[in-house]
Amino acid sequence: IYATGSGEIISGRIVDEAGVPLEGVIVSAEGGGNSYSAVTNSRGVFAFKKVQANVSYTITPEKSGYTLNPDALTVSVGSSLNDGYWSTDWPSSGNVWGVDFSAAACIKGDMDEDRNITLADAVIALQVLSGVTPAVEVSINVNTDVNADLKIGLAEAIYALSETAEN
Repeated sequence: IYATGSGEIISGRIVDEAGVPLEGVIVSAEGGGNSYSAVTNSRGVFAFKKVQANVSYTITPEKSGYTLNPDALTVSVGSSLNDGYWSTDWPSSGNVWGVDFSAAACIKGDMDEDRNITLADAVIALQVLSGVTPAVEVSINVNTDVNADLKIGLAEAIYALSETAEN
């Protein structure tokens, strides 16, 4: 609630698998024809200030090398105003807090992002290489891409096969 002007707050926190705050996550909010952007601080906290009231926003976090869960959330912001509902001394709040995400570091060669290197990862890499659409969505990032060519292909298939053979 702002003393002057208008707008609401959407805030949340992003932590890793151990509950450690994740700094530097870029978080976006889209809704009502507006776009907002924020970056998590050292405590993993982000906040969008003075967002338009009475709008639903899709909140999406992104950080290279991490899979975020969930990958997006939709929240509805109300309106902070002194409408007399509680009393003239107690305004209602349209702010939304607790828009929280967890993050897991991506594993090199883990095409299906199940946190394991299996034969399925090799199959997915070979499907992508041969132009066949895999049954799962495949994303390329610096951690799943084993040879830093920003492609999924033979190097990833060989890596997944060798990791599977070792286990």
